[in-house]
Amino acid sequence: MRIMFLKILNFLFLSLFPISEVMAETKPQRFVSLYLLNKLSAKKHRIEVPLGAAYIIQDMRIVPRSCEKLYDDLYKINSHVAHVEIFMEQDCGEDKDHPGYHQPILLYKGDLSNNTRIPSAPVEHPVYDLILVHCD
Repeated sequence: MRIMFLKILNFLFLSLFPISEVMAETKPQRFVSLYLLNKLSAKKHRIEVPLGAAYIIQDMRIVPRSCEKLYDDLYKINSHVAHVEIFMEQDCGEDKDHPGYHQPILLYKGDLSNNTRIPSAPVEHPVYDLILVHCD
């Protein structure tokens, strides 16, 4: 009787909580860590954005797509390179079909690096500078 009860309990547990969902929840999520420097206030704060997610601040949306860790054999240092897309949200005015419609404009698409030997193209934003710290 006890063995039968355990089998039923095991069946119910496995049918209610599939292993793939349990494993997906425990899978660590990767983050990109950036410094966001406000040029107007001269204040810098650190943000962490999950890969594929968006971080929105005022009119700017930052979306990190991938990140990799590199090792420089010559100088014996680790560095990181992140591929990011940065959009600016702009109001396209009142459209009769889509009132309040906002059209994002691609501001930057490329790599950010934290290695001084691999310079990154600058992100041209009037208020913010972005600096890659590392990837987790």
